[in-house]
Amino acid sequence: MAHIFGPEMDSKTQNILESLTTAKEAAAIMLNCAQNEDVITFNEIHGMLDALVLTLQDSASLYTNIYDRITLARRCQSLRGSLDAIYSYQYSDYEKMLNKLEFEFIPILEEAYKDFYYQAYVETYPDREERYFSKEMYKLASNKYIDESMKTGVFKYDLSICVLAYNKIEYTVKCIDALMENLPEDLNYELILWDNGSTDGTVKLFESVKPTKLIESRVNWGSEDIWHRICEGRYFMHVSNDIVVGPNAVKNLLETIKSDDSIGKVVPTTPNVSNLQTIEVQYNSMEEMNRFALGNNVYDPFRHEERTRLCDPIGIWDSIKCFSSQGICPDGYITSTIAFPDDKASLLLRRRGYKQVLSKDAYCHHFGSVTIKDDVSKRNEELFYAENKRIFKAFFKIDPWGKGFCYDRSFIDKVVDEKNGHVDILGINCGMGSNSLRIKEQMKEFCHNTDCTLSNITDEELYYPDLKGISNECILISNAGDFEKYLEKRIFDYIVVESVPDIGIPVDVFLKTVTHHLAEGGKLFIKEDYSMTSWIKSNLKITKRYYKNWISCIR
Repeated sequence: MAHIFGPEMDSKTQNILESLTTAKEAAAIMLNCAQNEDVITFNEIHGMLDALVLTLQDSASLYTNIYDRITLARRCQSLRGSLDAIYSYQYSDYEKMLNKLEFEFIPILEEAYKDFYYQAYVETYPDREERYFSKEMYKLASNKYIDESMKTGVFKYDLSICVLAYNKIEYTVKCIDALMENLPEDLNYELILWDNGSTDGTVKLFESVKPTKLIESRVNWGSEDIWHRICEGRYFMHVSNDIVVGPNAVKNLLETIKSDDSIGKVVPTTPNVSNLQTIEVQYNSMEEMNRFALGNNVYDPFRHEERTRLCDPIGIWDSIKCFSSQGICPDGYITSTIAFPDDKASLLLRRRGYKQVLSKDAYCHHFGSVTIKDDVSKRNEELFYAENKRIFKAFFKIDPWGKGFCYDRSFIDKVVDEKNGHVDILGINCGMGSNSLRIKEQMKEFCHNTDCTLSNITDEELYYPDLKGISNECILISNAGDFEKYLEKRIFDYIVVESVPDIGIPVDVFLKTVTHHLAEGGKLFIKEDYSMTSWIKSNLKITKRYYKNWISCIR
């Protein structure tokens, strides 16, 4: 993809981008030569690329202090390692050489160009961001194999599986063994094994498994995110090396994501994960874990819980919705750094209106952040997350762990009543919407009632795009008239209030209006504060006080 650069670009940056373009073009020719067994031209281009990448690596060091998030130097180290391997396989294993050229060297080059282009040019000149995110990103970050399959209607694999490892080989062995043992027998899949610069024999382990594709990075974070470019399956599953896959988990996850075309991602429940995604269970060995998982992992759509956000040490993505040029292309949003990848993906999915589902009928064991823990511990962890949160907020305009990103612990246990027939739920100022959504999902899980409509109204404009994505109906209000007009002639079975909208209505009038639109016997869940307490006590029957000052009331 050729770019016409503005006059404000400095010559050093332009030279690097032009060199990267030359390298991409040369690599494409080299792949063609390899496929046609043109050895002479292949070797000539290989030598030229080796020299060019070395020059790029030297040039990249000039940007280290200015753009501390630019990874071009690390990309170049991995590119040089890949070129060395390509040369060594040329006469010993031609198929492996072709595989490494197409699915490792070229994707790393493409990532290097995209990252450097954005961080050294677009991000430096914000007036270019609109063009990048509306047009260029989808060309620079999407998966060409998925795009081609969308045209033909034929996917090479049903599922692409990628296992990521960085040292900790003792965990990786357990991960690979459990994964291979618990894959559905008739599954048409590819196995992508990605080593992120390990020094403990992980590569030899991966080679012994004989994967479909093997990615080797000479340094940690030298080839990150290329999995988005090289998967060829209709669905994509990533697995951290600290995961032990439970029996029937993959089968149930696949069945879940195929059950509803609006689902973009599904994850299993695991221990040692945040976001209230854990099933309470105790076991003392992997044998006990497998026995529990075998009993738990029975497909049950009533245990498929939609969430506003998911943490995913393991998860299955819809490749079209996520990685195609028509998808969310999470890899294109490189401004939010490695600390919040789950939050970035969740935000992009919910703002597109795609569902994210926690599949409680798919249990896997998670040892807990083994892959990234050592990397983070080398830094000041508190400052690391604070800085990454600042970057996230500056770009996406909301705190990734802000209001409503996960439901309150008050709503872990059943709070809904048995009810057949249609149920209407209203959330008022629920932030990203986890608490009001939880009421709807409890009706499904505990009452087996899916005939529910979730509405949200808010005067908090920053959360509107997120609420809209998880609601059947979402209204942004700015004054009392909007509020009253929306509620006119509407009655709700459940209402969740997290704060009083700042629209010029006194607290007592607001609460009186809300309860007027609560069905007889309906429930109001309200985040208690001093201004509301006296009115509630005088006018409503408080049925329960919950954790962190939530009150359950009945009309």
